[in-house]
Amino acid sequence: MVRDGSLRWFLIFAFVILIQGCSLFDFLPPEIKIISPKDGATVYGAVILEAEVKDAHLDRTEVFVNGNKEYGCESEYISYSYNFSRSGKYTIKLKAFDKAGNWNKEEVSFTVVPVAPRVEVIEITSSTVTLEWSKNTDSDFLFYGIYRDDSPGVNPDSKAVAIIGNQDDTTYKDSLLSPHHTYYYNIRVYNIDSLSAESNEIEVTTNGLSGLAIGIDPRNLELSQGSSFFISIWIESVEDLFGTGFEITYDNTVIEADSAVMGDFLGPNIIFFDHYSPDTVSIALTRKSGDGGVSGYGTLVDLYFHCIGRGTTPLNFTPDIALNKEDGMPVNGFDSMAKWEAKVTVE
Repeated sequence: MVRDGSLRWFLIFAFVILIQGCSLFDFLPPEIKIISPKDGATVYGAVILEAEVKDAHLDRTEVFVNGNKEYGCESEYISYSYNFSRSGKYTIKLKAFDKAGNWNKEEVSFTVVPVAPRVEVIEITSSTVTLEWSKNTDSDFLFYGIYRDDSPGVNPDSKAVAIIGNQDDTTYKDSLLSPHHTYYYNIRVYNIDSLSAESNEIEVTTNGLSGLAIGIDPRNLELSQGSSFFISIWIESVEDLFGTGFEITYDNTVIEADSAVMGDFLGPNIIFFDHYSPDTVSIALTRKSGDGGVSGYGTLVDLYFHCIGRGTTPLNFTPDIALNKEDGMPVNGFDSMAKWEAKVTVE
């Protein structure tokens, strides 16, 4: 027989269990799933924490960033945004508790890198490209690196055309470029921990010239001793060119000439002559009689060199350039022709 007092306490105990959903007999901790960021991820400036916490008797969830409590809630779904003013490595930890006193934790670690700039072209000429990009506002900013290449896939091994340490400077004019040439650029922002983020890559083609010109591409080379390179001799805005002759001079203690390969401007059926003295390359190209002249722009010849010593050498045309029509007369505009010359620095 159950006494009345015992029955009363039994009913009270059963009622407490009922209203607590049997949490007194809950021995399982909450389940935590961090949806983002992923463990080991690289993120840019801002992080959105998304997580799910499952427990029939969930009490609360606490969020810690690098050991400091940042947020708390009672919801099973967590969405919280963090803006990091400094780059570096961070850990987000979630600790979830249920009403029975069970708890669980889950954490992810990730790297915050500088916010990537967005770059665009604001001006193009025949010899310059002006870039503008979005300002980086990170407190640990170090510098912007501007990189250029002749083919897609610009990276830190491409030519660094500028390093800008002023965070407020967000424009740059790249000069000593060649007309009708396509270049590729991107910009990287670096912080004091040498972490970087790269911008979008852009493709830019420089403008042509309105008057007759002969030139060298590229116009500014920086190379290492023992390396090899080539330059292209181009012609621009020419009319009825039948034959040409010119000489390129250089410092033969810095570079030496190796060979020449005909360009495609005058066509495949041409007479070609090349000669090499210690500090000069002589080139002559002519079409065959009756073939007429060629107009427009293009490459006359590619010249190949080796870097043999340290220093800087100009690559200059000698004054005696010939650009003739089939009748032997100079092409139109010859007297006011522009010459675009170059230099090579060997380290």
